[in-house]
Amino acid sequence: MRLRSWKQLLFLVSFLLLSVSTAFSVPARRGIFQTIVLSDGTHVSVELSGDEKVHWWQSEEGERYVADASGKWQKTTPVEMALRARQRAAARQRIATKQRSDARELPFRTLGHGAPAFVGIRRALIILVEFADLKFDQSTFGNTRTLFNRIANEQGYSEHGFKGSVSDYFKEQSGGVFNLVFDVAGPVTLSHGYSYYGQNDADGVDMHAFDMVREACKAVNDSVDFSDYDWNHDGEVEEVFVVFAGKGENDAKDSNYIWPHMDHLSYDSTGAITLDGVKIDTYACASELGYRGQLSGIGIFCHEFSHCMGFPDMYDTSSGGTNFGMGSWDLMARGCYNGDEFTPAGYSGYEKMVCGWTQPVELDSDTDVTDMKPLSEGGQTYIVYNKGNRNEYYILENRQRKHFDKALPGAGLLIEHIDYDKDIWYWNVVNSTRGEYYVGASQVPSYNDHECVSLFHADNQKSDYHVAYPYKDLDSLTDSSLPAAALWNANTDSTYLMHVAIENIKQNADSTMAFSFVRKTATGQDEKQNGILFRETFDQCKGTGGNDGRFSGIIASSLFNPDNNGWDMGAPFIDDCRYGASQCARFGKGNQISSGYVRSPTFTLPSDTVTLTFRAACWNASADGTNLGVSVEGNNTTLIDSGLLTMKRGEWTTYNLRIKGSGRCRIAFIPDRRFFLDDVVVKWKANKSTGTDIRHTEVVTPSGRQAIYSLDGRRVGDDLQRLSSGSIYIVGGKKVLK
Repeated sequence: MRLRSWKQLLFLVSFLLLSVSTAFSVPARRGIFQTIVLSDGTHVSVELSGDEKVHWWQSEEGERYVADASGKWQKTTPVEMALRARQRAAARQRIATKQRSDARELPFRTLGHGAPAFVGIRRALIILVEFADLKFDQSTFGNTRTLFNRIANEQGYSEHGFKGSVSDYFKEQSGGVFNLVFDVAGPVTLSHGYSYYGQNDADGVDMHAFDMVREACKAVNDSVDFSDYDWNHDGEVEEVFVVFAGKGENDAKDSNYIWPHMDHLSYDSTGAITLDGVKIDTYACASELGYRGQLSGIGIFCHEFSHCMGFPDMYDTSSGGTNFGMGSWDLMARGCYNGDEFTPAGYSGYEKMVCGWTQPVELDSDTDVTDMKPLSEGGQTYIVYNKGNRNEYYILENRQRKHFDKALPGAGLLIEHIDYDKDIWYWNVVNSTRGEYYVGASQVPSYNDHECVSLFHADNQKSDYHVAYPYKDLDSLTDSSLPAAALWNANTDSTYLMHVAIENIKQNADSTMAFSFVRKTATGQDEKQNGILFRETFDQCKGTGGNDGRFSGIIASSLFNPDNNGWDMGAPFIDDCRYGASQCARFGKGNQISSGYVRSPTFTLPSDTVTLTFRAACWNASADGTNLGVSVEGNNTTLIDSGLLTMKRGEWTTYNLRIKGSGRCRIAFIPDRRFFLDDVVVKWKANKSTGTDIRHTEVVTPSGRQAIYSLDGRRVGDDLQRLSSGSIYIVGGKKVLK
């Protein structure tokens, strides 16, 4: 890539960081396929992907397609989708920023910490709407109003596949303290056909969903007193929920259906409405029918209603994101689809805590827990705080396949990792790191650089299965386990480790859990004293290529397994191109420009000049350019030396760059295409003891000889003192710099 193109990439990334939408919705149901016909007559099998904000149809090869206004299928890319999302977000941003200053106590704007508890009996409104050309299926399911009154309110409702009502769900999650009573109004018939309200605009967003809600509210005004739904008497209704006839676009092939979502009427040019002396702004909607034409379960309803209560999405909402988030373990992620929506995942320990329904026990000293009951049966939860930042913590909960958790993908001890930031919650980018932005109190756009509500996966793989502990012989989370007890914010000793052991995890015969908690002594003092602010060895990557002397061919495609969590692809239009090589990493693909653009985890600068050292090598192919751009990201950081570097094809080069700044920082590496990266170190003070920056270094003396190998696997002797200086060797399975 030419320098001009590299600069254009940086500009484009900056441009995309200004993309946001604060609408809340559900992800597409997995497994919705259709065959589309392209303009050249080619037939392509595609699957529905994305959510209400940004959705597309994706082929098995990863190509994305959207239908234009005339219904013709066009190929698109993540970057094009992100650009369209930004255009839509521009108008919303002005309104959302103003609303932030007028935020009420209950909605999502402040829910997270210090939010009011949801307790007592609360009345909520459901309005049933049908369209001029699409009616409720009363011939199959009977009287619509009676049916939805039972679905919403009846204790133990079990007809048509249901495993309980909406009211049952929230009563179970709250331990019986939050009792929702739904008033059901309608059905009312809207003035247009369903395609008028649900047809997509150029951004793929329903064009007149706001009109649907306004019409529905006005149609039932004579029979409804909207002031009954102002829970805290602040002059604004907490929510209005619309159930519309037919299917939703989230699990159907017809793009003219409405995608279930939660939103605010004030985000539309017409604005909120006032009826019965109260403002109606916050609303949610869901469909009558599911993807097979059966009644929709309660999963999507509960998901969208929870948005009205204040919860953000716990899945990756970005246009190209691959973050796991909470997967099928949480209602606010894909768990709303569990059991065909009839048994959606229960609230997580975190969500129950912020609602005021549970109070976790803090673990700070050595503790043995022997009989931890399932969360779905009122089991106790436990919390472990980062001593350096109490907004970051782990929550331990026992999740079993019981009650509404019946369709979970597994069972055992679930360990959540939360890093709370009110601005990230407000902008609904909790687990989005691919170009989504948020605006804090300073009104300066910022981006989220890591998953803020995630799970430790017992098997260290990003899938729904084998998440809970124990898995096989994996029964511990410690500073040295895989995954490790890592942190996003520095602990009191400046390391990014929790310094605890959650060990001997086991499930008892009665489905209770047992574990031991041990507070460990900080192990990072040597690193801190030697001025090591950040170190990444990639030693846990067990693939081929790079350190074995191979830089081309069928190599470097193994599991990416870094020492530190938080390495992510740098822009929303880049696919996940992170791979494990031979104790190093490879980033990028040969057929995608800038696909190796990657960002490091965050670390903290000490208000001084530090040195960044790393090794890099270009993939040994003519199409892979040798340019490498390096930049630092942080509000108070500067790269003193030039970040425009040149790599060598098929050969390692060590680079040293100076950084000056303070506060949180991360490093961005921007190559032309594919490159190898290893031994990334950010150092503040000189290491006066050994003069080396390589992790796991052992100084081997003649009295302690052992076999020594070169990086390409050749044995080169057993006496390190006789070998050439300035080279890296493998001694006892560890890298050693002499």
